[in-house]
Amino acid sequence: LLREAGVQIEAAAGHSLGEYAALAVAGVFDWEEGLRLVRVRGQAMSEAAEARPGAMAAILGLDDAQVDAACHAAAHQTSTGPHHPGVVTAANFNGPGQVVISGEAKAVEAAIEECKKRGAKRALPLPVHGAFHSPLMASAVPKMEGALEMAELNDPTVRVVANVTGDFITRVDDIRIALAAQIMSCVHWTGTMRTLLDAGIELFVEVGPGKVLSGILKRMNKEAVCLNCSTKDDIQKVLEAYNA
Repeated sequence: LLREAGVQIEAAAGHSLGEYAALAVAGVFDWEEGLRLVRVRGQAMSEAAEARPGAMAAILGLDDAQVDAACHAAAHQTSTGPHHPGVVTAANFNGPGQVVISGEAKAVEAAIEECKKRGAKRALPLPVHGAFHSPLMASAVPKMEGALEMAELNDPTVRVVANVTGDFITRVDDIRIALAAQIMSCVHWTGTMRTLLDAGIELFVEVGPGKVLSGILKRMNKEAVCLNCSTKDDIQKVLEAYNA
């Protein structure tokens, strides 16, 4: 609808599952193909969560390095042998001082305590049963790779930032690799926003319910213009800002 109204989209990015919407906007696949891929992804990750249940937690008030150090310490504390450390890792670098961790339940609990020791303002378990964006999702990756190999993909018509790197991605082969890797890799959303800001993007539109991502971006750059577009009425507001 925004394109039909004359808005020129210069770049796109999506958080976790939202990356598929961003790629659809960029013309990498049509909506039907995108929905098929999303269905495969959901089923594969659900099966992986049933096979290896886990936990996730939100950590507020620590920088990325502090959270990584806490996870490293917790992994050693929950080790089941000299070569079998516990599994807990950063799953989402959402913004400065906002990180989500993921892994085995005991390791996540230990990491929460380690984060508190390091001065975290809050460390809250999330109401999920799966350790998404962590190594516990490994069994889902081959299924996603198979689906992506069969999918008809095109080079993006606008720049897209990949979750797994926080950098622009332009080749179909690299997109296939990135989408499969995303299942068990960290979402580098902080890096994604910095890439877009460094590229000179001035108007950001968050499509979908809520304003969480817009809020994160505004905390990173108070000068950024962030608009939410979740209803048809919002489209007019976006057009007014775009044409201003």
